[in-house]
Amino acid sequence: MKSPRNLKKCPIFFLGLLLFFSAIGITTLLGIREFKKQSIKPKEVIVANITSTQGEIYWKTQEDEDYTVIYTSNSSDTVETPLDAILITKDSTTGEYIYSANIEDLNPDTEYSFNIKTKRFSWNQTSSFKTKDDKEALQLPELLKGDTEPGQLVLLKTDTGNYIKDTQEHGTWLIERPTEDYSLLTYATYSLKDNTKTENSAIFSLKPSPALAKNNLTTTNLNNITTLELKKGTSFIQIPIFLNNQSEQISSARELIEFSNYKILSIGLFRNDNWEEILINENGKIYGENFTPIPGEVYMFTTKADISLPIIEGSYSTELNIKNLRGWNLIPTSIFNYFPLTSKDILQGKDFSFISQTAIWNNNRSSFDYTIESSSLEIFGEIIPLSEEKGVFVKIPY
Repeated sequence: MKSPRNLKKCPIFFLGLLLFFSAIGITTLLGIREFKKQSIKPKEVIVANITSTQGEIYWKTQEDEDYTVIYTSNSSDTVETPLDAILITKDSTTGEYIYSANIEDLNPDTEYSFNIKTKRFSWNQTSSFKTKDDKEALQLPELLKGDTEPGQLVLLKTDTGNYIKDTQEHGTWLIERPTEDYSLLTYATYSLKDNTKTENSAIFSLKPSPALAKNNLTTTNLNNITTLELKKGTSFIQIPIFLNNQSEQISSARELIEFSNYKILSIGLFRNDNWEEILINENGKIYGENFTPIPGEVYMFTTKADISLPIIEGSYSTELNIKNLRGWNLIPTSIFNYFPLTSKDILQGKDFSFISQTAIWNNNRSSFDYTIESSSLEIFGEIIPLSEEKGVFVKIPY
């Protein structure tokens, strides 16, 4: 008896089915992988807040993922450098995740390229940016301020670059004025109680800037309460611990402005050719990202009247590696550790031979007095005496 004809073809038939379903499975797996790749692909990539030494990269994704930024200088024989990104918040409107990476220690007037990748995926989307020129003369930048809604990252697009600022719970923003023309967009909206950021934080979960000094507080005593007198105009203060009327420590620059009955017009720290931290008060409205002043660090104050502020008198030492700074920087004079001190002493001191120029504010003329050391080690300009409590601008070549 002959076997049924169709049974003879069963092995071939089943093999065909196996290959067919295997192909479907492979296609499905590839489809899932491609879907995952697209869902975590960085979009709306923005390079913002570029200075002569750093640039901040922001992007959005649909899913939470670990990202790495690979950057390199656009020159021959260069090395690719990896940098881990930070999840800074989640957009409360779109549900998108907002990431940032701050590339530091860059060279001025140099073009850099970067791409964003994960452990499993990379995308063919290389971007580039160029750092700003080094400033030969100290020119404190003009500021541009504005109002929007609280809890937003605002993106300002200008002819000279992009800027992303956090409006915090106050709904204001402040940048160095780059140009007369600019456009303002809402890059992201977040909840002020979002668990991806600390409430009232000025910089989300980004790491503290290495340009800020580390404070070594001595034991304080409330019996040492005294007052700090600030004259109308511009002052450079190595700050102590400020107190309110209840003898409680004032913990933020905004609180200090409010406590002064808005007589303080601005508080700022200038590092690496730009404002590392700054708040300004205009007619009782405060602009800029709030920050905590570091006792022992030096800040520039401008006031519209003479004011007295209660403080705890004491020694507030700081650790600041100024060798890592570049360009113009406002630093405490106390780090030089010897007095009497003049601008010439700073330039000729063997421990600070990398400093090429100083700028010290002249209250009488409302301008800076400069002292410069030439390549032949000659000193030009004013030789200015300094006090331990004041700050001094120093220029450190790139």
